[in-house]
Amino acid sequence: MSKKADAKTAGDLDRLLHDVISPIDRALGISIVKVISACDVNLSQITILDLLRQGPQTVSSLSKELRLTPGGVSRLVDRLVRRGLVSRREGANSRRQKA
Repeated sequence: MSKKADAKTAGDLDRLLHDVISPIDRALGISIVKVISACDVNLSQITILDLLRQGPQTVSSLSKELRLTPGGVSRLVDRLVRRGLVSRREGANSRRQKA
């Protein structure tokens, strides 16, 4: 991917987040950014928590959804585990697989 495409994608994402977060901020009367900061979670971790509401997921499936490397997602999940927000367990078919 070229740097020009990355910058355009980042700009699009920034506008999308602004368009989504601004109405929430107004409706709640508080800044969602402040709430996220106070909870010490980032947007990727919030997305992981949202995906996990659908049921157990593998790091591989989460990485595909987030478009991040499995190693990066594993570190994000580790932080959520340390905070007690999620738990890990071995997959039924493979001890290497974590869900």
